Amino acid sequence: MGYLKYRELKKNEQKILTEINQIKKNNESIREEINLLKKDSKYLEKYAREQFGLIKPGEMVFQFQDSEK
Repeated sequence: MGYLKYRELKKNEQKILTEINQIKKNNESIREEINLLKKDSKYLEKYAREQFGLIKPGEMVFQFQDSEK
């Protein structure tokens, strides 16, 4: 009984370690994006345009719809 429990715990440990590594990668990606948003004005402008649909005064936005049916 002890060996089976040990193998189950080891399997669970590996699953948790894999999940931790994925979360670390995700955190690093978010940190990089935050750094870009703080320091790169062109990236900030691109982000604002894409995420929030912001435009500069005097600009016009054209939106096209797919004609596929």
